[in-house]
Amino acid sequence: MRRVNPHTLEIEEVNHQDKKEYVYVISETGSWDYEQTSSTEVFKDFDRALDRLEQKITEAKKDMKEWIDQEDTEDEKLIDRENYFASYEIYERGDFSRLHDCIVVEKKEVK
Repeated sequence: MRRVNPHTLEIEEVNHQDKKEYVYVISETGSWDYEQTSSTEVFKDFDRALDRLEQKITEAKKDMKEWIDQEDTEDEKLIDRENYFASYEIYERGDFSRLHDCIVVEKKEVK
């Protein structure tokens, strides 16, 4: 395939295999009174994936409140826009295996 370079106005050959495409995968794993849960969602846009992450964080905090008092939980949030990575983790202080929810957003190449 050919295209015109807008800067030089020269015709260039374009190899579609050189253009990489990416998606942003949200993986969520949790344990609710030792019952394991997991889910995966895929987005074409990092900002939309971050919006969904915020929704999932709200849901996780609400769910955790149903099990234990807020002062008995710990949580950590990380958003690294430069590397297209984000994560959130909430868990019961002192007993991670009984109650926890881990949400990760990762950039993956489409092959």
